[in-house]
Amino acid sequence: MSTKRTYAELEKRVQELEKAEQDRRQKEEALREERDLAREYLDIAAVAILVIDTKGNVSFINKKGSEILGYDQEEIIGADWFGFLPPGSKEDVRSVFRRLISGQIDSAEYYENPVVTESGQERVIAWNNTLLKDENGNLVGTLSSGQDITGRKRVEEALRRSQRLLEETQRLTKVGGWEYDAKEQRTTWTDEVYRIHGVRKNEFDPNDLQQDLDFYAPKDRKTIKEAFSDAMHQGKPYDLELRFDSATGDRLWVRTIGNPVMIKGKVRKVFGIIMDITERIQAEEERVKLQEQLIQAQKMESVGRLAGGVAHDFNNLLSPILAYSEMLLDDLPGADSRRQLAEEIRTAARRASDLTRQLLAFGRKQTLEIQTLDLNQIVKDFEKLLRRTIREDVSIKPYLSSRPLPVRVDRGQMEQVLMNLAINAQDAMPGGGTMTVTTQQIDLDEDYARTHQGVTPGPHAMLAVSDTGVGMERETLEQIFDPFFTTKTKGEGTGLGLATVYGIVKQHGGNIWVYSEPGLGAVFKVYLPLNKEAQKESEPSPEREKTATRGTETILVVEDDDKVRKLAATILENRGYTVLQAGDGQMAQDTVRSEEGAIHLLLTDVVMPGMNGREVYRELASLRPGLKVLYMSGYTDDVISQGQILEEKVEFIQKPFGVEQLAAKVREVLDQEQAVPMNP
Repeated sequence: MSTKRTYAELEKRVQELEKAEQDRRQKEEALREERDLAREYLDIAAVAILVIDTKGNVSFINKKGSEILGYDQEEIIGADWFGFLPPGSKEDVRSVFRRLISGQIDSAEYYENPVVTESGQERVIAWNNTLLKDENGNLVGTLSSGQDITGRKRVEEALRRSQRLLEETQRLTKVGGWEYDAKEQRTTWTDEVYRIHGVRKNEFDPNDLQQDLDFYAPKDRKTIKEAFSDAMHQGKPYDLELRFDSATGDRLWVRTIGNPVMIKGKVRKVFGIIMDITERIQAEEERVKLQEQLIQAQKMESVGRLAGGVAHDFNNLLSPILAYSEMLLDDLPGADSRRQLAEEIRTAARRASDLTRQLLAFGRKQTLEIQTLDLNQIVKDFEKLLRRTIREDVSIKPYLSSRPLPVRVDRGQMEQVLMNLAINAQDAMPGGGTMTVTTQQIDLDEDYARTHQGVTPGPHAMLAVSDTGVGMERETLEQIFDPFFTTKTKGEGTGLGLATVYGIVKQHGGNIWVYSEPGLGAVFKVYLPLNKEAQKESEPSPEREKTATRGTETILVVEDDDKVRKLAATILENRGYTVLQAGDGQMAQDTVRSEEGAIHLLLTDVVMPGMNGREVYRELASLRPGLKVLYMSGYTDDVISQGQILEEKVEFIQKPFGVEQLAAKVREVLDQEQAVPMNP
């Protein structure tokens, strides 16, 4: 090969290399221009552009991305991307990235996560991600475009809070909202509407208007159907209160309101609410019930005052009749034909006396001899008499409390309550049946007290007498405790049995309620305040031994009624006593001051004009220390003590009284070791 040829080939090769280098430089320049142009495009992009290598370091971030973070681009590129995340989400995002790079998950095309800016604020970025590979298909990182959605997230959170507040408000107020779109014939309910209906969203289609109509009570379906039709076709709003049966079986009252929206003369939508107003309706019914109870109590109180006053005066008339008839019987020989007349007088007087006692009990004018007794023991002690009294075709089933039920009561009055209730139960079962007597401790709470006039919350002893008889309708129940009201035929009853029970229970600070329906029998429940601190009296008090009824002591009788005073004086004088008489407190003081001898006993009426029995005794006891006292009355009206109740151990005799009754009681008091005064 010649040197000349070799040189020419070499020169050509150099030219080719120079040309290739020039092309390479031109391509690099074009690539740089293209890269710079891409960077310009990326920097003016409205979203963040982020490239992360497989190690999690930032390979590239555009201007928008750096602006979001608040750092220069140079500060971000090369840094660990996860260092820009808040501690609470750093590991979660890193875990997703690792699984994406390792191929454990196919993609994470859309992902939201917070970032921490240079100022320390948190912002939420929504990323669209793709895997980034080289020309050989090898994974080199991820390419992501991100949008700052912090503002949108705040709006969404505010909307969620507002929605939660609306839902909670609707739940608390029991008000649900609904919308009917007439064009699309579509109904939308809020959650509370579903709750009122007692259905779940996936269980009920609110667009089924007929099915929705079935929730209303049959009598109200026509009303709501016509109201909604008028709203749709005539644009008439409605506001109704209707009965409603939810899917859960609850009987409700609802208020439903519909308000049509008209556009160009046509109804386009109907907006409305449905509200559960059951509690309000019940409260109104309870208010009416309490008002009725109050009126009834006021009526009974007025009649009671009248009955008690009449009975008090009647007692004063009966006392001489009863006592003088007994005196006549004592004086008349056994063969005397006039004895029968005297016995008839005494029998009639005793019957009249029983009637006045019932009137006094109803009027709460009976004076009670209070003891702390176990209600269970009262029922047990009285059960034998009850079984002898009640017809054989009526079975008696006692269910007594296993725990003592100490109550402060007058035993005789409680026995009368039990007897009257038992006879009432018997009469309600003319063909026989079962009478149940139950005792139980009951705690009457505030809610019960609010709905039952006159009830004091707290522990009570309950005495219930129920029957399987004919029951009573509402009209009878409303009058059941009225005096002289009776369902019996003429001549079969006085109508005072239950009225007497009512008065006795009220006088003991208790309450009585009756529950009955026609054909389903009745139950009378007596509630007496429970004396929790008292101990059970295991044995009934023994009967007093019959004592002599004569004496020689001096007795001062103070009574404003002349007939009663003279009667008492005659009885006592016939028994050997020396009797002094006074018509009022002042006369009694004058008598004591003028009497030089001893005065052993004061027998005084409780209710008198001017000075009552308590005041008389207090004045006389100061003049004659050790003076004993025996009170007598047909009733006491807050004079002896609050609630017409005697203190324990204070001696009392109820008018009208018989000869032996007064003589025995006077002897009993005189035989006591010392005077037992009434507390001032």
